[in-house]
Amino acid sequence: WLAFNTVDLFNELNLLVGAISDMCTEHTCPTMSAGSFGWQWADGDKVKTPQQLSAPKYMEKLLVW
Repeated sequence: WLAFNTVDLFNELNLLVGAISDMCTEHTCPTMSAGSFGWQWADGDKVKTPQQLSAPKYMEKLLVW
């Protein structure tokens, strides 16, 4: 059950990223944020200090991670 739902969540997220990729570019979405909330990328392995990324770069790293 857990594995199925994890894979399903990944697939849904991948579809969402694909659907908004035409609207959200590095120019139109320079940061990964929603309202007053922002997210920074750190994977704990290669990137230990959180860093500001554009939304497309953040989503790409999230899906590859």
